[in-house]
Amino acid sequence: MHLSAPGFPRRLHPLLSCCLAVVLAGTAALLALPTPRAQAAALRPATTSGVPPGFAKTLLASGLKNPVVFAFAPNGDIYLGEKGGAILIYRNGTVLPTPVVTLNTDSGGEKGLLGLALDPSFATNGYMYVSYTTLDEHAQLSRLTVVNGVASLASERVYLKGNQLQNGHHSANDLHVGPDGKLWWSVGDNVPAITNAQTLTNIYGKILRFNLDGTIPSDNPFKQIPGAVPAIYAYGLRNPFRFTFLPNGQAMTEDTGSSYWEEMDTIQRGGNFGWDFVEGQCGSCGYINPVYAYGHLPTDGAESAIAAYSGTVFPQQYDHVVFFGDYNRQDIEAVSFDPSYHVETADTVFDSSAGTIADLQEGPDGDLYYVSIFEGTFTKIAPVGPFAPTAAASASPNAGLAPLTVHCAATGSSDPYGKPLTYSWDFGDGSPVATTANPAHTYTANGTYTATLTVSNGSQTGTATTQIVVGQQPPNATITAPMLGTTYTGGATITFSGTASDPVDGMLPASAYTWQVDFFSHDVLQPFYTYEVAQPFAGPITGVTSGSFTIPNDLSQVPGSYYRITLTVKDSLGLTKVVTRYIHPQLTTWTANANIPGAAFVVDGTWHTGPYTTQDVVGVRHVLAGVPAQGIGGQRYRLLGWADGSALTDTITTSASGGTYTAMYEPASGILPAPWQSVDVGSPLMAGTADYAAGSQSFYVDGAGVDVYGANEQFHYVYQTLNGAGTIIARVRYQTESSPWAKAGLMIAQSTVAGTAFVDALVTPNVSPNTPNTNGVACTPDGCAAPLPPVTPAVGYGVRMQYTGPGEKSVTSPTALAGFQSPNEWLKLTRTGTTCTSWYSTDGSTWTLIGTTSLALNAPATIGLFVTAHNIGQYSTAAFDHVQVITPAP
Repeated sequence: MHLSAPGFPRRLHPLLSCCLAVVLAGTAALLALPTPRAQAAALRPATTSGVPPGFAKTLLASGLKNPVVFAFAPNGDIYLGEKGGAILIYRNGTVLPTPVVTLNTDSGGEKGLLGLALDPSFATNGYMYVSYTTLDEHAQLSRLTVVNGVASLASERVYLKGNQLQNGHHSANDLHVGPDGKLWWSVGDNVPAITNAQTLTNIYGKILRFNLDGTIPSDNPFKQIPGAVPAIYAYGLRNPFRFTFLPNGQAMTEDTGSSYWEEMDTIQRGGNFGWDFVEGQCGSCGYINPVYAYGHLPTDGAESAIAAYSGTVFPQQYDHVVFFGDYNRQDIEAVSFDPSYHVETADTVFDSSAGTIADLQEGPDGDLYYVSIFEGTFTKIAPVGPFAPTAAASASPNAGLAPLTVHCAATGSSDPYGKPLTYSWDFGDGSPVATTANPAHTYTANGTYTATLTVSNGSQTGTATTQIVVGQQPPNATITAPMLGTTYTGGATITFSGTASDPVDGMLPASAYTWQVDFFSHDVLQPFYTYEVAQPFAGPITGVTSGSFTIPNDLSQVPGSYYRITLTVKDSLGLTKVVTRYIHPQLTTWTANANIPGAAFVVDGTWHTGPYTTQDVVGVRHVLAGVPAQGIGGQRYRLLGWADGSALTDTITTSASGGTYTAMYEPASGILPAPWQSVDVGSPLMAGTADYAAGSQSFYVDGAGVDVYGANEQFHYVYQTLNGAGTIIARVRYQTESSPWAKAGLMIAQSTVAGTAFVDALVTPNVSPNTPNTNGVACTPDGCAAPLPPVTPAVGYGVRMQYTGPGEKSVTSPTALAGFQSPNEWLKLTRTGTTCTSWYSTDGSTWTLIGTTSLALNAPATIGLFVTAHNIGQYSTAAFDHVQVITPAP
């Protein structure tokens, strides 16, 4: 989220955009500071501006100084937090003049007081939780105690403080006490200096979870991961500015996007949501997909508020709605979900004039409340009615020869509050009305008739019509393919065809045919969006008697999914016939687990610590991932790989026979075998580590740091002394991707001092073939048209050789870069006299030259293994095996 002037283009270089946002935010804030600080607005009349019929907005308070968050107290008070640190009380239509407290916060840019929550026992203990940026520039979660409407700064108890200086964007965000009685905290990724969301060693780009006293819940997922912040509950988020709790108890966050997509993510224990590698829907890319995402076309967007509705005062159409506010569009939208909140069914604008909305919540009374930061306002939306019932009418058959008996149906008619309905059918032929919901009626004379249904809830009515043609027969249509009972698998191509004839026209031409394919997920019709316009999965396609479509092989395919193929034919009189064919998936069951009880592994971004067995659709692709290091029962374990031979990740496609996939872990120790030693070179911000596993004779090296080169040398080095010629050989079995330019490999260096002469042979992490280049289609610098990933995978930076000295440079093997696949790359580096040569191999037997150079080193020198994250705030972990040091060089 960028709290800058609304409507400002966000398609700039990220750093420039951030800097401008700070300036504009300050300007806009200055322009939005009327005096006095706040004016009560309780006597102002409600308005229907911008909201649907039957709803009204009431301005509760104006003149606030950048209101950004609020919380409801049990006595009816509403605590209003201003970005500058003041917390006020709204009571009985008036904002009290004296703040509860004014926090010492830096409110520049997007910083300041952003989170506020009251303890469930606030009436007795007065505990108030706050999330803000401290004056010494750190994200902080604290608790204060309110006594008689006042909270002394001396009562502040700090629960957690970030370990990085806070940049101007994506700081300490939202706070809520969840249905589980825990305190949940969202923190942005502290852009732009450090990419944090994928590392567990800091709080940034995360959802964190605490006991109310600030201790760590025993069921938090990462307590067994060395170096992880134990409060982390979910990660891989960009800027979870606001979050809410669904009626089923799950947390859902809006994750404010960058250039392409705004997300709504259902938070899962230990879940990885993919930032900063992916944004929006990314199929089977190894991360958790958003439950809903919308693009920045045709209108730019920036989510800034979210509230799941669970009340009863709104009409029933809002029973499974999650409202979100968009700061840039200055609106509130209503996303409708199925009852399980897995599938969105519609997205409509609910309030088109919400201003620069910064927080949105359902009140204890069931109404919606929100604050608009630069307008300085606090507003309520309530249903005032009237709400008429909805009528839905259909007739079958709707055409035929006289006498024609038609079965009418009011299926789909409803009352907004579930009140009982009465029914009245006027058949349009002068006959008496019928008062049952689904009557039968016989038409005896030829003609075109309009049957009108009127439904009433006792005070309001709704009407609907349907047309019946008597004296003409409709066409006949048959779907000939796919056959009845046809099933599908992920990735399959489904062919459809049909025939149609008419009593008057005979065989109908292709121009009479219209095809449509709809996808149902969790038994709910799933819309697809292009430029935010809902569309079916495929079609409508007119003018063909046959065609085909391809079933995706990604995570959209679930056991409760199926496809409906609809053929509509129209004859020369305009009469239609509609026929459908349903196809369901072939199902299978498969299992993932670990060889060590309690060891964690990841399935499609979801964290598991025990056997995971699931029913699935055949042909669906999944990404399984191991955890590089974890501690269980006092023993440190390292990931050996997956039992089928893959290493860090295992990309599988489900088969009819199912299968079991096992993550293999082995015990390891920080004591390295002689003569190996371990050291950080260049004093990286985060100290590296190294383990050795005697079972597989593997070295596991964790390195942070900027790079391996000149003044940027920061890496972790496992080495031994080299007194002359020598060769080192090793396989890099896997490397985690802290950056596409993370490096792991072999090195010969003069010493362990930064800036010394060296030569190396290295690999870089390959981007997963399942990770799309951009998360959408028709993408421009202004956004994307639809959240469907392209199939072309990104390319890594391959196998390289670096060296210092005269003509120092980096060389890349063209053959290694083409189709580069990591892990499982072998490297060899040799020094003979002043000549140093590097090779790589895919099997440890056949070697391909990377490069050669001349480098003078004095004895003694060093030879060994190194890893750098190319990122000062993250680790890259590499597993080395088949390690050999041969002296003298062969």
